Amino acid sequence: MTATRKRFKPAGLIMTVIFTIVCAVYMYPIILVLFNSLKTETSITTGGIFNLPDADTFAGGANYVDAINSKGFLQSLSSTEIINQIFSVSENTRLSNLVFMGMGEPLDNLDNLLKSIEIIAAWGLAWSPTRVTVSTIGVLPALKRFLDENKCHLAVSLHSPFDAERRALMPMQKAYPIEETVELIRRYDWTGQRRVSFEYIMFAGVNDTPRHAAALAKMLGDFECRINLIRFHQIPDSTLRGSSMPTIERFKEMLLQKGVNTTIRASRGEDILAACGMLSTKKLAVNGGSRQ
Repeated sequence: MTATRKRFKPAGLIMTVIFTIVCAVYMYPIILVLFNSLKTETSITTGGIFNLPDADTFAGGANYVDAINSKGFLQSLSSTEIINQIFSVSENTRLSNLVFMGMGEPLDNLDNLLKSIEIIAAWGLAWSPTRVTVSTIGVLPALKRFLDENKCHLAVSLHSPFDAERRALMPMQKAYPIEETVELIRRYDWTGQRRVSFEYIMFAGVNDTPRHAAALAKMLGDFECRINLIRFHQIPDSTLRGSSMPTIERFKEMLLQKGVNTTIRASRGEDILAACGMLSTKKLAVNGGSRQ
């Protein structure tokens, strides 16, 4: 008896689902959030690390100054736990895209990441790998293995084209300079269906000047890629402030004029402290020495 797999066909407009899953374990329980908007695609964001082993200003996989980032690393999630997050969502039959990011660096949990992608894209869900995106700060040599072993999309956390500034925002720049990351990525073919994007959070007075736009264009202008400009979501106790929308728009235009494919990422969930980089609990209860 041959089993047939039904393809979901949206009837008119459906609700887009953007879902955050993690790749490792933080001091907090896994937080799953759905954001809805009227579109014809359904996306899910996942990960595999719960908190970071490093004290970076930026959360590695989330690519954001993260309210959870300083709470401490506990463990990486197994491929089973990663996949379980997908099936924990009631809307899982409507998913069209999957993104690995959030609460840590996916490539720090590379074996389980690759295994979960194999389940999703090879035999478990039979998805095309181009429906899956993995976000990273550019961990070498894990990035090379990831690029060699699958055809998923790639999103790289950039945030500054200048070494000293990027080190201040992301100390992992010391170990994995963005120049080396870009050099590696350039060796692969991005002219087909597989895509690479560079994520760039806009901070007022930090990385939003014409000087930064010119340096980005020099770094990526002749490369088949896209830059995603992201509005910073203000979090408690952070001294960083987001650039204004007019500034972000001008920055985008400067890059477009230099031939760099550039978009501004839509923001959702800030009103409930659930936008990218904002997920956290307001209080950490201590009970008998354990954190809940």
